[in-house]
Amino acid sequence: MSQLRLKRRRDIGRQKLQFIAVLVTVVLGVAMYAGMFNAYLNLVASLEGSYERLVMADMTVSGADDGFVDTASTISGVALASERRQADVPFEIGEYSFVGRVVGMPTDTQPAINKLDIVAGTYLDPDDSSGVLIEEFAAENFEVGVDDTLMVAGTEVTVLGIVVSPEYLWPARDRQSFFTPPNTFAVVYADEAILEPLQGPAVVDQVLIGYEGDVDVEEVDAAVEQAAENANAADIQTLADQPSNFVISEEIGALQTMAVALPLLFLTAAGMAIYVLITRLVYSQRGVIGTLRATGFASRTMSRHYRSYGVGVGLVGAAIGAVLGGFMARGMTAIYTAVFGIPDLVANFHLPTVLIALAFGAIAGALAAIAPARIVARMAPAEAMRGDTPAVGGKRSFFETVIPPLRNAPVRWRMTLRGIGRNKKRSVSLVLGVVLGMILVMATWGMLDTMVQALDEQFNEIALEDAQVVYSVPVQDPQVDAVRGVIGVDIAEPVIGMQVTFRRSGESITTLLEGYQQGTRVHGFQEPLPESGVVLGHAMQDLLDADVGDQVTIDFPDLDTRITATVAGFVNEPMATLGYMEADALVEALEE
Repeated sequence: MSQLRLKRRRDIGRQKLQFIAVLVTVVLGVAMYAGMFNAYLNLVASLEGSYERLVMADMTVSGADDGFVDTASTISGVALASERRQADVPFEIGEYSFVGRVVGMPTDTQPAINKLDIVAGTYLDPDDSSGVLIEEFAAENFEVGVDDTLMVAGTEVTVLGIVVSPEYLWPARDRQSFFTPPNTFAVVYADEAILEPLQGPAVVDQVLIGYEGDVDVEEVDAAVEQAAENANAADIQTLADQPSNFVISEEIGALQTMAVALPLLFLTAAGMAIYVLITRLVYSQRGVIGTLRATGFASRTMSRHYRSYGVGVGLVGAAIGAVLGGFMARGMTAIYTAVFGIPDLVANFHLPTVLIALAFGAIAGALAAIAPARIVARMAPAEAMRGDTPAVGGKRSFFETVIPPLRNAPVRWRMTLRGIGRNKKRSVSLVLGVVLGMILVMATWGMLDTMVQALDEQFNEIALEDAQVVYSVPVQDPQVDAVRGVIGVDIAEPVIGMQVTFRRSGESITTLLEGYQQGTRVHGFQEPLPESGVVLGHAMQDLLDADVGDQVTIDFPDLDTRITATVAGFVNEPMATLGYMEADALVEALEE
């Protein structure tokens, strides 16, 4: 063993606790990167695998003219196109009554697009028209099992099976209701014959479209959207905009961002710790360095020796962190797939991620050791052999200069203040370490606080209602009075709610338009609703390139009509992007 190797081993042994602390910090940073980034890659693969196996629709077109399915089949890049019906109708499950969704399915075989993964029970029975399949989240939420019964549109049906659908891996009702309150939504799949007698705007004819595997998605999306618009489609939904996919993709994207940001904080902190540790080691060994230089050791050799401390800690920490990250990745992938109901779990070994993680650790250690190594390289042997005695005299600290009374402070105070300025780089590193620690705490705290604040604002300041009663017929005074007369009800107001498409300057967005009475007490507005015009969600200002005073076209597909309204203002709501009008003004505009 060479002299420098023996010296390095003994140095680490003497300061093992400091080196272990730095090593743990590197391990945490690398493990977080390897675990979170591998989990991100695995989640993308798991989601894509589920979509491929269950043939998730690349485009869903609702309310198009008859024959659109044949038109869609002829578009270049389209592999599959099939029709189905869907209806939002009253449900009763146990003590809960709400508006749920029925999706029509063939009974003899699985559909070609948006297949179902059966997790319990069996598929639909052609000889049992009252049998249905219930989506897994709803089954868990309402504690419904195979052979249980529920009421759908006034008809008692029996649960034949519990299924997972690629459309509802995240149980979002639509693009305005990503976070559906518990016990307010359920999806069942039934014989299409059940939907035949249902009429009204809640019943929608849909065309599901699947693309070939090697196409330019944006190009095919544009072609299908153009054909759908020509067929007077009420709603056009790409896979990117599909509610469940949108939520999951956003969460996966956030994981990718955090996989870089959080480990970077840890590795930066580790780098500064390495810098401080090696710098203190160098200054404490000035005499040893001077002696070694005087006995023939070159400055480059000594510089490389002290750099090896940082590189060694970085490499060892990175190797341990990469192994731990592999286990973390599998566990995180399993948690995320369970939360989002992704039926396929892909947990692959990603060699590039491991190599990058190792490089991160080594580079962090090497960069941190550069400054102390340069100090060693510049040390003259004679000056270094002076030991810790400084070559220049002391002086007052910056604080004593700026605040003269501190010159008379106790000695221990002045020693502390002068110690801060004696090694400015070390002091700055310690301050930055504290700052990074606070950033980590505040960033996590801020994310939690933001979500809590958004939920509080949405449900305590904006959506003020405690319950909703949905009618299949126009609501008149008798219905409102009947609800108002229920014991415990303080306020009951009629509210108009319809799915519409806002259009302007070639841009469009499909969402809900709601009509409230002047001075409503069931919805909180920052400013009272104007007597005329439409108030839009803040996001539509950019989506439609609209401003106050501009005209927007509002399509009502369920009523087969269209109106033009003036933008009267914008509202900033955290959980949805809707449009609002004064109820009487909306009715008057529709009657014109």
